[in-house]
Amino acid sequence: MKKRRKGRLKRAKMIRLKRIERLMTVKELMVFTKLQLIQKITQSIAMLSKKKLAVMYYQIQKAKLPILPKTKRKFSKKQLAAQRLFAKRARAGTLRRSKR
Repeated sequence: MKKRRKGRLKRAKMIRLKRIERLMTVKELMVFTKLQLIQKITQSIAMLSKKKLAVMYYQIQKAKLPILPKTKRKFSKKQLAAQRLFAKRARAGTLRRSKR
């Protein structure tokens, strides 16, 4: 029973903290020391659900990935003509298997 009560008290305390906290401006946050900011961040992270933490971690990982350049494939005039001919024959239904 004691374990349950501790869990309940901890949850109630976290709920109270959520109500008290408000959004602070950057100017207000710049007054804090680096250590105080880290403590505030860890407190807010500890209150998040497991799913939200997983999504946040995924977004951070994704942001660190390099952006791959997209390259367009260029076809020669012969390739484009062959493609058009193939499509035309496919629509007409005159395609035959080639003999090897």
